Amino acid sequence: MTRRALAILLVAFAALPAAAVVALSVGSSGAGLGGLFSEGADREVILSARLPRVTAAAIVGAALSVAGAALQAILNNPLAEPFVLGVSGGAALGGTFAILAGLSLTGGAPWIVVFAFAGASLTTLVLSLANRVRGRTPVVTILLTGVVFNAFAAAIITFAKFLVPVQRTQQLIFWLSGMIGYEEWRTLAVVGAVTLAGIGALAALAHRMNVLSLGDEVAGTLGANPSGTRTAVFLWASLLTGAAVAISGLIGFVGLVVPQALRLAGSPDNRFLIPASAAAGAAFVMLSDALCRFLIGPVGSEPPLGAVTALIGGPVFIVLLRRYLKNVE
Repeated sequence: MTRRALAILLVAFAALPAAAVVALSVGSSGAGLGGLFSEGADREVILSARLPRVTAAAIVGAALSVAGAALQAILNNPLAEPFVLGVSGGAALGGTFAILAGLSLTGGAPWIVVFAFAGASLTTLVLSLANRVRGRTPVVTILLTGVVFNAFAAAIITFAKFLVPVQRTQQLIFWLSGMIGYEEWRTLAVVGAVTLAGIGALAALAHRMNVLSLGDEVAGTLGANPSGTRTAVFLWASLLTGAAVAISGLIGFVGLVVPQALRLAGSPDNRFLIPASAAAGAAFVMLSDALCRFLIGPVGSEPPLGAVTALIGGPVFIVLLRRYLKNVE
């Protein structure tokens, strides 16, 4: 890891507490962070409402950013994102079944989380088996299958909206729009533990992902096992995506913008990208969610987080797409 990459890594982790302070200071109630040190309503708002939401934003940002960095590495494609592989669609489909069945309204276990995990895991298994050709997993096949599966999942979700009461349809639309909610601490503990496990596993695979960039033949001679490494990274990245979708719905471009910015500013070394993406992604989503809450005042309502990240990531995607097409030509 170069000195420049190490410096950017330190800056990314230093940005975490700064972003948390900003996010905890913003809200429709007008309570400032100073209220945390006094007994009263402001302290209750910060601890009971804002802190869980900021924690959820950090988990979602870290999960999506690391998943994006890992998928870009194994697919050798700067445009790769969790959504493209169909795992986001599978997680959304699983969570949709929970909402439409009314399980999320029972007040018991966090059913959306459970079903989103199940949907992401099942999708990963099915896509992995479907894409294996003679013991290998062709990259182009994975991308095309993911696009088709996302379209299929979207069609099922759209059709299901017409079969349920309006109340559940509204809840579904709110969830799929991509918004950080006010989750219970037990839900955040489960999703946070899964996210930490996924980030740790991908960090342990960072060196193998670096070797894959040399080509499968070279990687094989170095003992990297290209097919096995891709499968492992795909599974862990899918689990991270499922965790994020479970508590935030569909939020795009985080897994594209953050890793690419770090790769251009620091280094393509995955030993740097994985931890840096976790820290920078968490800070990015915390600040983006704080912006959504800040806009309640001038706009009158809170815009979806997915819309804010799309406004930021859309232009970045176009620039990267043009650069990628030039390189292909």
